[in-house]
Amino acid sequence: MPDFMVQGQLDDFEKAIESGDVDWIVEQHTDDIVRKMPEGAPGGVTVVGKDQFRDYWEDFFQSVNNIDVETIDFVTSGFPPDKLALHWRFKGTIVAPSKYFKWNNESTIGSTIEFEGMDFNHGSGFKTAKNIAFWNSIEILNQTGYKVVR
Repeated sequence: MPDFMVQGQLDDFEKAIESGDVDWIVEQHTDDIVRKMPEGAPGGVTVVGKDQFRDYWEDFFQSVNNIDVETIDFVTSGFPPDKLALHWRFKGTIVAPSKYFKWNNESTIGSTIEFEGMDFNHGSGFKTAKNIAFWNSIEILNQTGYKVVR
């Protein structure tokens, strides 16, 4: 698939995240979607299936606003792309605690967070079936007022 077509889909995804369009985001994924993230307990958080996936995104949009997402770079393989590696930048303001993220208490409200991350997506047709996301949780904690020490 030509890069401009993939970039168009990524632009649509950015718009959906920045506007909080949970329905559009969920529709881009298979019914048995698996998303793994580094947050939460040791080993991270895994959401499985569209119901948990929807709950994750609803919680995310209830806990963060003023969202700005930027694609830095990406590579794909296959047609339709069955693999996507995506490097991105995120910025937002915490407005409420989250059950999925480490900004899970009142003292983090009002903090602006800005960080980069990577997503590795495995596709099924034109939908994402598995997403593994990486970012520096310590960087986020430091930005929200936590002091992470050894």
